Amino acid sequence: MTTVYRKEEKTMEYTTNEAAKNMHEAYLKCKTVFDPKHLLVNNRVDFESEEEEFFYKIVGDFFLQRKQMETIEHEKYGK
Repeated sequence: MTTVYRKEEKTMEYTTNEAAKNMHEAYLKCKTVFDPKHLLVNNRVDFESEEEEFFYKIVGDFFLQRKQMETIEHEKYGK
């Protein structure tokens, strides 16, 4: 599947493979930046806008919740 975006008479194709690659790279970057061990530092950052702050809060909360789930599972099953 290919999505075509038109910009100033030029056509740029953006394939699902490219999208998947870009999304995976963004995920890996977010996973590093929002590692819960950096929570104290990340909470001190000044944001450029309310939208940006909200985005970072949601993404940070996601990785914190995943870490909490892993910890609970580890304690429960000793994995």
